[in-house]
Amino acid sequence: MNEKKVQKFIMVFFMCTAGTVMLQLAAPMILGLIVNAVSIGIPFAVYYLLIRKKWRIRIIKSSEEKEQSGSGSGAAEEGPDDGNNGQDERDTPVYEWYTRCGRERIKAISTNIFAHGKNEFWIRTDGVCNIRTPKGYRRAGNLPGYPGAQANTITEYLKQDGFYAVNDGRYIYVSR
Repeated sequence: MNEKKVQKFIMVFFMCTAGTVMLQLAAPMILGLIVNAVSIGIPFAVYYLLIRKKWRIRIIKSSEEKEQSGSGSGAAEEGPDDGNNGQDERDTPVYEWYTRCGRERIKAISTNIFAHGKNEFWIRTDGVCNIRTPKGYRRAGNLPGYPGAQANTITEYLKQDGFYAVNDGRYIYVSR
């Protein structure tokens, strides 16, 4: 029995020794394979995030630039729009919702958000307004009867009311 234990100990010792030698030889190859796989995977990840998920880098203008661009473009756009599309626009349910309750509700939500030191919020397609917090996103308000399918039109109305608004498809990004 003593010989069996010694044989077993010697076998374990030789296996551990062989394993460490093999690990030293195989480690650079394994690390090389990992580095190659990651370097090949990065372009696919970039394609997936930028093209498929539509991630964009947004540059937020300072308040001075917004005021300058808003006053210059707003005056140029209001004249032709009021004459041509004013009658057609007033007949749409989106315009009715916006003038009846949407404008006031969005202004109240934005005033509340801006009073708490936040400069931006998002409106989802179901009418829920969210803000970014250190713990994630938090609901800041609700827009009852919000016509989310007409987000482009609502974005234009928000711009006319002095907000900086961008329609991203799933969200309307709003700031001042």
